[in-house]
Amino acid sequence: MVSNRCNLCGKALAAGASCSTCTTGPAETVAVVADATSTEPSDQSPTVHATDPPSENASRTADLPGYELLGVLGQGAMGVVYRARQIALDRFVAIKLVRGNTLNNTLRARFLQEARSSAKLKHPNIVIVYDLGQLGEQLFLVMELLEGETLAQHIARMGKIDERRTWMLVRQAVAGLVHAEQVGIVHRDIKPENLFITSSGDGEPFLKIMDFGLALLNQRGEGEALTNAGEILGTPIYMAPEQFASSRVDARADIYSLGVTALHMLTGQTPYGNISIWKIVAKKRVPLPIPTHLSAAGQALLHRMTAPQLGDRIATHADLLIAIDRLLDARPSEPASTIPEPPKLARRRWRWFVLAGLIVLALAGATAVYLRQGHVSEEWIADGSISLFDGKNLAGWRFIRGTWKPDKDAEGGTVLSGQGIIARPLPDFANYRLQFGVDSSQCKLVEVQFGFVGDGPSASRLMLRIASDSIAIGKQVGEDGSFALIASIPAPPGPDREQETPYREVHIERLAGRWKAYYHGKLVGTTHAVANERTEFRLSADGGAARFETIEIMAMKTSP
Repeated sequence: MVSNRCNLCGKALAAGASCSTCTTGPAETVAVVADATSTEPSDQSPTVHATDPPSENASRTADLPGYELLGVLGQGAMGVVYRARQIALDRFVAIKLVRGNTLNNTLRARFLQEARSSAKLKHPNIVIVYDLGQLGEQLFLVMELLEGETLAQHIARMGKIDERRTWMLVRQAVAGLVHAEQVGIVHRDIKPENLFITSSGDGEPFLKIMDFGLALLNQRGEGEALTNAGEILGTPIYMAPEQFASSRVDARADIYSLGVTALHMLTGQTPYGNISIWKIVAKKRVPLPIPTHLSAAGQALLHRMTAPQLGDRIATHADLLIAIDRLLDARPSEPASTIPEPPKLARRRWRWFVLAGLIVLALAGATAVYLRQGHVSEEWIADGSISLFDGKNLAGWRFIRGTWKPDKDAEGGTVLSGQGIIARPLPDFANYRLQFGVDSSQCKLVEVQFGFVGDGPSASRLMLRIASDSIAIGKQVGEDGSFALIASIPAPPGPDREQETPYREVHIERLAGRWKAYYHGKLVGTTHAVANERTEFRLSADGGAARFETIEIMAMKTSP
């Protein structure tokens, strides 16, 4: 990837030129040594996307076993990124191949860490890593091939982005980072160059996070900082203040970087201009100037994302996700109503894209905003979560009919697979969210049954029906009774087999005496709950097997 701006100080550069201020070339990421005596290019290779022009200087390596190399997407000091075809599966991929003579022990470890970090992540808003291998002295990483452009390229081409579209794109990045946080990974280098804009099946912008080469694994003490004493990793313009003092950071560092990225999107320029790295470090100690032409809610959110002090910053990506939802879903009576709405996106809630291996909102600490009667805003926050399927057995589940079992999907994830009907009692929570991912591509009809009243075959129940042409919520009395429709929406387009996971997010909420059902990020419908409902839900699949993953329930409470 070619950058026209130094990633250390932001100074505009000619293509391939070095920065006279920082004495570095336009590397994507640099390792800054605290004593300022030297800089070292990182192991980040060119961004993987199909719109980069092939390099005339890139030498073609011998075909990798199992892959047909089709052309060069880009090259850097450490290696080449190829467009390729995985022969066995007949799919197009990107291959990052690193020359062995460019790897010292630290850089080799960072490359392997990128692969291992990425392998832990299964989310549609994160670039998929398929394979890691070695050919002689060369290491290679096989990833999904993306069509589109980086956010940096998009800003350079289009200029500043309007406020509503900015938050819609940022929301997708947050959804991916929620998942990374859940598995204990901090990216540490969020910036426009590492966010890629492609297209979803229905033509809407779809954002993916790339390059986890600097990722820090916090979970259970896994991973290594891979830094020397006094060494700082990241891109200073976007780095959080604490990253200059320590490589051991948490999710709040990524939140800060995403806040600076959002500011770049909203203004079309970086917040510091052409100043040296050391002046940038000094400016990180005080709050960033936020443009006053933005909505009051947008200004407030940016201040909370980029607060210099950790205690003043939004604490988790889950909290940030719901803050963005609240801003995007604001009613005319709320401060955020001043956000402009672009053509074709007016009043449209940004769609959720379901991950492979974890549902976007399946996390402790997630929050959501709902309106009670009278338009009084009330915020709900998670108060603990319980997994209903451990991936190993069906303990706690009750078979009603059909065949059900733990299984592996095409991506190696453990799922609940079967057809027929299977039931699961739920904890006795007054307010809760039930959430999971479903792959219904191999069956005719999937039903999620909940809100049971009465016992035995004659019990009434609410249903979320998932068919190929529509998603509907309704009520049914008895197992063979007629389905009384409450509300429905058209079924979203099927997933692109090369770009998207087949799983779609479902979450069912019972909050303040009302049921709400969502599918793939869209509200299907809502209805009143009753006091004597049985705490049970059922999964039903007819006409073929369905797969369900990451099934869990979250207790919810109102925020103090």
